[in-house]
Amino acid sequence: MLYQYKFCLTQEEIELLGYTSFVRENRLSKIKDLIETQPLWYKYDEIVKCLNLFGKKKLSRYEKSIKNDFKKILKTSDFYISKSGYNWDQWRQPIEYAVIHHTSSAPTISLNELNILGLRLYIEQFLKDEDVKDQPLYSGHYWFNNLHTKENMTFVSYHYLIRPSGKIIQLTDDSSFLWHAGNLE
Repeated sequence: MLYQYKFCLTQEEIELLGYTSFVRENRLSKIKDLIETQPLWYKYDEIVKCLNLFGKKKLSRYEKSIKNDFKKILKTSDFYISKSGYNWDQWRQPIEYAVIHHTSSAPTISLNELNILGLRLYIEQFLKDEDVKDQPLYSGHYWFNNLHTKENMTFVSYHYLIRPSGKIIQLTDDSSFLWHAGNLE
């Protein structure tokens, strides 16, 4: 006896099936090229759509797939940043408090991934702040004890990271004006 099955696919499942290997790789290649070669890469619609997924609470499988792909691209790309730019530290005031807080990220998060999380804060600022709008990304902050070169620029929003083992890692100079404890508006 033969059985016939009727498959009913949701729009999401159809989109996911349409996200074939060829289309996916081609799309990812274009995004990676934008990120690495275009000074204002963070303003392209395709990139903005991917960035918006990070703020969305509930993602479809298709959106999760795109978000994960985009995260991988950011982690492995030499994304375009400027050698010079806006001086965020000009607003620095004397230190009054030490802020101890935690990240909701995994306790073993890599420094690279932590950097990508901070990069999103900078992108949000560069999209809305008149002082930096239409400029290539730039933080002016560098990994602690590294030369102040473009390759060592960081976008982390913490000065120190304490691992579950108790190991303390200094990420940036104490004099860096980071966004973990204030509002730049």
